[in-house]
Amino acid sequence: MNHAQLIALGRSLRVVGEHGQRDGEDSTVSTDEIRQDLERSLALLDDVISAPRPTTRCPEHPTGPVDKDAADGRRMRPTPFGRKVAAATKRLIGPGGPP
Repeated sequence: MNHAQLIALGRSLRVVGEHGQRDGEDSTVSTDEIRQDLERSLALLDDVISAPRPTTRCPEHPTGPVDKDAADGRRMRPTPFGRKVAAATKRLIGPGGPP
């Protein structure tokens, strides 16, 4: 479950909970509106359950590759330094790799 899904599900469930709090008061909320809010919450929950489990904490790439050496499971990202090293290596050794 990524952060955006968790926020959306929390908001949806909060709306459903507010219907329960207003139940004792004089309210004009119809049962159709309550049913729609419940169905919206169930659909969000279904999306959360059926989505692949995130392997990183990156909101843009939740299932991207993970750096195994990193203690906190960070996503592998090319750094500017790493890109420079790779470009220099390619220039020196050639595109095919070492002989």
